[in-house]
Amino acid sequence: METVTTKPLGKSDVATISELDKLSGFHVLEWVEDFSGWNDESWGLYLGGKLIGYCTIGYADNECPVITDHELWTPDSYQLSDVFILPAYRHRGYGSKMVKEAIGGRYVSEGKRPVFLQVLNEKLQTFYRAIGFSRISNAMGYHTMVFPPDNQI
Repeated sequence: METVTTKPLGKSDVATISELDKLSGFHVLEWVEDFSGWNDESWGLYLGGKLIGYCTIGYADNECPVITDHELWTPDSYQLSDVFILPAYRHRGYGSKMVKEAIGGRYVSEGKRPVFLQVLNEKLQTFYRAIGFSRISNAMGYHTMVFPPDNQI
């Protein structure tokens, strides 16, 4: 069985990130190109060394009132976004592993803080609930969720 790992994306991943961006509609390549030094905001999921998915976890500092008015929000809160796994690798637990390890990686580098996310597809709420997120709102076309800092990874 091949090893599945989660680690920060780097400049060596640029070509694959560009391909995943085309498939997902996200712009994760911008996160990688903008960082200098250690990158703990863009994370990749690797199967046997092959990049098969990614996500980003930055600050939730420029967000909608549903997030900024939440009781757990601070300017240092995180926001999970751009979660994508190649279709051939979905429904195997890889996405959960990547999200948990990306959150854990941010916790190691900067400390535990609430993690917010906005889900466009209502069906994905079940996926995020299983990780430990809870729904806080269904407004403005988004299903907004939070992972409290006291949740276990």
